[in-house]
Amino acid sequence: MSSRSSAGRQDATISKRLASAYYLSPRAQHPRAENKMLYLSFPHVMTFDASHIADVFLKQPSLLIAGEKAVSIWHSDKLDKLIGGATKKVIVPHGTYMDFTARKNMLDLL
Repeated sequence: MSSRSSAGRQDATISKRLASAYYLSPRAQHPRAENKMLYLSFPHVMTFDASHIADVFLKQPSLLIAGEKAVSIWHSDKLDKLIGGATKKVIVPHGTYMDFTARKNMLDLL
């Protein structure tokens, strides 16, 4: 196993731990959100991808913001290529996906 794939796995594990801590916190809860998913829906949710129509619907100027350390940064890179280049793309130094979700002041860094 290369150190790169090992580091990627470790980042993903940390990201999952942070996401779990946030999404199960009182701040992320809502009375009508039961934190449940129908078993029959799971394959549809896991395979959903609208990227094949991104260039059709994203004709307007676009701002992409991603964290430098976000495990999900590849989504921003892929979308940027699909729409032919964002109007503006901001990579927040040391930022992770959960920073944008859980830290209220994260966008103040921009």
